[in-house]
Amino acid sequence: EPNRPFICYTTAAPGAVKNEQTIIAGLVESVSEGGLPKRPQLLLRVNPMDDTQVMSQFAGRPGIIVHRPAWEWNRRQDWCCALASDVPVWVSTVMHAALNVSIPSTVTLEFAVFGKPVVNVCYDLPSPLPPSRSNRRFWEAPHYEESRTRGLCAAAYSEGELLAHIGETLQRAQDTELPQVHGSEMLPVERAAELVEEALAT
Repeated sequence: EPNRPFICYTTAAPGAVKNEQTIIAGLVESVSEGGLPKRPQLLLRVNPMDDTQVMSQFAGRPGIIVHRPAWEWNRRQDWCCALASDVPVWVSTVMHAALNVSIPSTVTLEFAVFGKPVVNVCYDLPSPLPPSRSNRRFWEAPHYEESRTRGLCAAAYSEGELLAHIGETLQRAQDTELPQVHGSEMLPVERAAELVEEALAT
């Protein structure tokens, strides 16, 4: 429904997160039951390397869309690459999403290019895991320090915090004018690369 905002949840690589479907189930429940401000929808973008059907269990729920992106994935060669057809889909998804929810990853940078909020899942379900296995380890990783310190993302240490962060983000979200592309003007994906370079230079 175009008049309702949507949350983009990007799932982690297979094996990286234990019981991610349990974490997602709580969010699905809140969206389906209308428990969040502005009645958002949820776009569940499945990791391209996930060739299971685990996330398909959420398809068909009210306000939930399960999307498998067009990528080439070869398990034997450990090769994973986006197909050309997915590029405009992904750029449009980032541009139009109200926010991203995910395990800390490079997706944060892609949403940051367009100034979009990101909430990172830093908790485990159904019970806490050892530090070496916990989702919190991704948030605390040295290579993620700049994303944390620059305020590109917010950490949720429980399901309650996740829903609170999402609710606050939706409440303060305002309609913004999206860049228009005409004729030979730079495409959004080309502009994204330029913005990343600008951000790194500052």
